[in-house]
Amino acid sequence: NTAQKKISTSKQHFAAVDTAAADSGTSAIIQNLETRDPFKDVDCDIAAQQGHVVHIRGQKRNARKSTTTVAGLPAEIDLDLVLKALRSKFNCSGALVQHKQWGSVLQLSGDQRFGVKAFLLEERLASEESVKVHGPATGLK
Repeated sequence: NTAQKKISTSKQHFAAVDTAAADSGTSAIIQNLETRDPFKDVDCDIAAQQGHVVHIRGQKRNARKSTTTVAGLPAEIDLDLVLKALRSKFNCSGALVQHKQWGSVLQLSGDQRFGVKAFLLEERLASEESVKVHGPATGLK
């Protein structure tokens, strides 16, 4: 729920900025400060009905390093905000990559497969049936 706290904090910040702008008479300059919560926009039932299957894969880079990729999230979700929440939750680096076959793919450093699955289920971005974790259950070796 740290992602929800950050989102609510940003909503409060934007509301304070909007109020301050209205007091100073510059509300015409700052018009588009209403935030959209991507975690509430897509319900996991809708994602499951659309046939989205989220694939979470772990890939070994060398003897000690690995990456986690997440593909198949619905296009209605703000992936930049999801990536930001995942990076802050797992304290890792990450990137959003466009792939010609899989579309938008999230890449995270380290073996974060089961943490990402728990995050997606907790935030109701995907259902249990639509998430497929690939690779060994104990970790990448």
